Amino acid sequence: MAADPAPFLQDLRALLEEHAPSGPREILSIRDFRAFLDRAEERGESVRDRRGFRPGHLTGSALPWSGKTRQVCLVRHPRLLRWLQPGGHVEEGDGRILDTALREMREETGLEALPHDPPRFLGVDVHTIPAASGEPAHRHFDVLFLVPCTKTSLKPSKGTLEAEWFDLEGPFPGSGDTALGTRLESLRNLAGTIESRTTP
Repeated sequence: MAADPAPFLQDLRALLEEHAPSGPREILSIRDFRAFLDRAEERGESVRDRRGFRPGHLTGSALPWSGKTRQVCLVRHPRLLRWLQPGGHVEEGDGRILDTALREMREETGLEALPHDPPRFLGVDVHTIPAASGEPAHRHFDVLFLVPCTKTSLKPSKGTLEAEWFDLEGPFPGSGDTALGTRLESLRNLAGTIESRTTP
């Protein structure tokens, strides 16, 4: 993959600068994320290159949200066999990490973002992906957005086992003490103040 465009990196750094961490886990993730960006720039490496395994590479994810029904959409990951927010690797045509998150959401669920209700940056999480399919263990530096959507029937891609709407109040399968569980708890606290003009 070509070197990272300056605007792409500037957008990432701006998101980190403007964000208030949700707790101790995210404080560590932001620290590691900044170090990851600094290391890549110093070495002339691309943070977007999915073949970069030392320490890892960038991913973008979206949490589809229906304000009218107070539900979020999750997908069952085919490799990890866990329910997660839609997301994945950056592709060459993604001008911003938000573009990655929205593209992955469309591919994995068939959902589209609402044009009048823009996505909101929720935070970052750095986590380890176990070795599999010839790839060594590595880290994903994930950027997450809350994406207001109209609740519609889901059209998961061939690479997605399942996609399903879940009530915000839960329970959510397997979220537990994961970063997703933390985000869902934050969303419960914020849901009453989020202005959303979504429709069921």
